[in-house]
Amino acid sequence: MARTSKQELENRIEDLQLKLIEENAAIDALMPVTEKEFLGHDPERAQERRLHEGKRDGITKQIAYLTTKISQIPQSPGQSQKPKATKQAAVYKEIVRMKRRYPKLTNADAIERLADTRGDTEDAVHKAFYAEQKRLDEERTSAARKKGDSEGESDQQDQGEKQSP
Repeated sequence: MARTSKQELENRIEDLQLKLIEENAAIDALMPVTEKEFLGHDPERAQERRLHEGKRDGITKQIAYLTTKISQIPQSPGQSQKPKATKQAAVYKEIVRMKRRYPKLTNADAIERLADTRGDTEDAVHKAFYAEQKRLDEERTSAARKKGDSEGESDQQDQGEKQSP
């Protein structure tokens, strides 16, 4: 069976949802409205209502199936590429590159040079650089905490096992 794209499946679900609306409208039209209809039994009308209810149930099951199929479709390589670098990340990367080339260069001098080459204000470059530095530091800190927490749990388990005998 040929693989279908996510967009095709979404279009089929939309079509089925429209059919579902039609079936619900047909069922509503076949429901008894007056007292006479409630008291009297109309086998043809009841049979037609059951037929539409069966179609409605089939459509809802198809929608559920296609929805699960969409969730199982792996993302295409184009969608899973790493995100584009933000301006902050680009500024940070450029300043780090400048400082590697010229080790005696201070952050302030590097920010000044980058602002001149980019045509930005020094303040904007300064904020972007330090915001990205802060974000990277927070990432490293949270990763270290997670690693430390997992090591701490195993240490506690080891200590518990040593004290048991």
